[in-house]
Amino acid sequence: MNYELEKKSDYYNKYLGLGDQFYFEFSCEKFQFLHFSETFFEITGHNFKNPTNRKGFFISSKSFQNHELHLIKDILEAFLQKEYDNINHFKVFFTYPLLFADGSEQECLAKVEMELFENKKIKNIKFYNTIFKDGLDVALRKGISFIDLKTANSYYNIISIDEFIQCNAIYSLSKREIEILHLVSNGLSNTETAELLNVSMHTITTHKKNIIKKTQTNSIMTTIKLCLRMNLF
Repeated sequence: MNYELEKKSDYYNKYLGLGDQFYFEFSCEKFQFLHFSETFFEITGHNFKNPTNRKGFFISSKSFQNHELHLIKDILEAFLQKEYDNINHFKVFFTYPLLFADGSEQECLAKVEMELFENKKIKNIKFYNTIFKDGLDVALRKGISFIDLKTANSYYNIISIDEFIQCNAIYSLSKREIEILHLVSNGLSNTETAELLNVSMHTITTHKKNIIKKTQTNSIMTTIKLCLRMNLF
């Protein structure tokens, strides 16, 4: 493992130890909850002890849950299409606002495990949860993240299928294309980038057009923002 991967591994090891406060399981086939640990009720204060098989039980606000549970399923299935052969290399995390019995919410981080059908579609999703506390690092405080500790190919804080596809495409960029994105992120103009790399300005503009086409983003700045989120430079 090289230095950068080792540093990332150390940084995210703390997340691997999370998820032991409470557990629940969700059926993507029936779109309803299957199981809850007793600690879920102890922590949240919910006194309804049998929420399984009920579509009207919410772990977060109704609007958030109805949208996000569909979205997480869609993003996970997009991930499986791209990374199925490497699935055992990844740890998957999801951030959501946990709803307590008194109506309050608190941000929660879940380690996610998937049970699949033979056709690679998702049958059930298991959530192992930890509530955020003051001082806990905020790096995974949005959407769903796929952390690969064996290579650099991780996806952070994904909030849509399009974002996942764009991030996946970024890993197909050449070293020169990533280098150009890095220089642009540091404020260099096309002329300055061309001079530094000893190429023509036309070559730089062509690279930029190719980057946008490959990543299916709408601008170089959008691509750079995704690269920064993915810790590519």
